[in-house]
Amino acid sequence: MEVIKAVPAWHKRDQARVTEFATGLDQLVQKDASQAIAGYRRRIRPRQVDPGLINLRALPLREAKIHPDPQHRRRGSVGLTGHLDQNAAQFAAAHQYIVWPLQGMPFETELRQSLGDHHTGDQAESAKFGHRQFEAVITGNIGNVMNELGDHRVALQYFEDAINILRKIGFRVLEGYFLGQSGRAYAHLGMYDQAIEYLDQATKVFKETGNTTMEAVYLDALGSIFCDTGEYEKASYYSRTAQMILKDRGFKRHYFTNTLNRAHIYMAVEDMENAKASIDASMAIAEEIGSVGLKCRTLISLCEWSFLNGNIETAKRALIQLRKAVEKVRSSYIVNMNTFLWGRYYSLLPNYHDAHTYLEKALHDYLELEERLMIGKVQYYLGDLYIIQKNQKLGREYIQKALEVFADIGARKWMGKAEDLMGALR
Repeated sequence: MEVIKAVPAWHKRDQARVTEFATGLDQLVQKDASQAIAGYRRRIRPRQVDPGLINLRALPLREAKIHPDPQHRRRGSVGLTGHLDQNAAQFAAAHQYIVWPLQGMPFETELRQSLGDHHTGDQAESAKFGHRQFEAVITGNIGNVMNELGDHRVALQYFEDAINILRKIGFRVLEGYFLGQSGRAYAHLGMYDQAIEYLDQATKVFKETGNTTMEAVYLDALGSIFCDTGEYEKASYYSRTAQMILKDRGFKRHYFTNTLNRAHIYMAVEDMENAKASIDASMAIAEEIGSVGLKCRTLISLCEWSFLNGNIETAKRALIQLRKAVEKVRSSYIVNMNTFLWGRYYSLLPNYHDAHTYLEKALHDYLELEERLMIGKVQYYLGDLYIIQKNQKLGREYIQKALEVFADIGARKWMGKAEDLMGALR
């Protein structure tokens, strides 16, 4: 692998193992965590690791994916003396450092360009920051893995550790990146005040360091949050500001995200024509890049647009494509949205049995991930489904639960929808 030259000398000695672990990590993030861990155990022999290199909670991280006992995540740090699973996590994380980050996020080359060359293994930078830089990157990238797999609270622990290291060594650019990733993790959890705080810090870091591209990335993320909270003027402002910066920069994945986020803002304000144009533009970018993950995200938005327009056939075609593509990705967002959207589709047919099956499965998964906005949305649609079936008691209970979630996280538009539905029951 040509990218091996970007990592320290101790790692170069194990190029064959890193190549094998690249395959293992692909299995982990694409489909089968337990298979990947089994592969790690076959391939890696316990060995002494450089005590100045890393201090990761590797055992709880890996074991949490195959053991239901939550204590596996909370045992704290394992030692630095050659634990089998720790070595596995280190090699997987080292690979993440190179091909950074995961599917649906910027390619390594784009991120290198947009962050600058500080984290690429440049000799001057390595001499300046030493092993602490590499430790921070590995730690933060394990956070990226966990965030993509939906384990947002564990991701936040790793982001915090990475940020603390980067602040100690004065590495501002990477500090800004992991502040932004923390903001995204908080947004998944519906903790919007914290998300805004961290994203605001990230944009300030990038503004101070003159990195306008990454500043725009997290301005766009702020716009997405304000869309969720129903503050559409703010959402539009941040999205437009990011668009003006990203449009001519050549960072297609960043621009894809901005374009798709604008589609959701248009849908929220019922501008369906511009929403569809943004969805079509997003699909064109996804196909140009050749990313299954980005195509899935666009299909999700197309389904939502179709439901709002009452176009069930378009939604069905998009869902069939999504179902085929979802087998190729290991993103909790895509997998769970697929389940949720099939539930909504069957509600509209109507096919109440399948609607309940899919919506209840989605609710179970979102409760496990603590993604509160989506918990509220599924509860809202389950309540609506029960009301349609003339079960007002259960319908009221679910709508009340959804209303409490929306009120707690400040999702204004959804709170209004739930209040309207409750009012119709009186």
